[in-house]
Amino acid sequence: LAKYQGNVKRLKDVVRGTVLLNNLDSIDHVLDAIRARFPRVLEVDDRFAQPLDTGYRDMQVIVEVNGHPAEVQVHIPEMLAAKNGPGHKLFDEYRKINEKAMREPLNEAEQARLLELRAAQRELYEAAWTAFFTRVRKTSSETSLPLSVSRSAQLKGLEGKTSNALQPEPSGEKITG
Repeated sequence: LAKYQGNVKRLKDVVRGTVLLNNLDSIDHVLDAIRARFPRVLEVDDRFAQPLDTGYRDMQVIVEVNGHPAEVQVHIPEMLAAKNGPGHKLFDEYRKINEKAMREPLNEAEQARLLELRAAQRELYEAAWTAFFTRVRKTSSETSLPLSVSRSAQLKGLEGKTSNALQPEPSGEKITG
């Protein structure tokens, strides 16, 4: 609720469902199916195309159900396992410190901890993303790409590129301590 300054009417995830995709080839079909089932789609946040700064990727679709917003999350197995495993604890601690930062200045140790938590999440989620690509490439034929070429080209401007262009990009962010 802190995110919405206590306004419960702005909550979007009181009702939540999850769609688990084995690969991203069918993501457009899933989005079409969600739109067919829920004619009022309020928001689509494609974090496969634009991941969070932590490297976390999914798609959030906010739909209206009986006049109230509800969330449909679209996941891949590797990212969901990372999120439901160590990612949840990392995120909870990060969120608590971040919420405190909205109320008062953080001390040096808290600021450093935020950086450590973000780096740990990034490492976790980049490993999950890489594992996803490794699995999909192993199970795909030579002509099948982990992302549909047309979708990836639209999302990343990669028209005419091969599947090598669709590899996860390293963050380049290194925090030592």
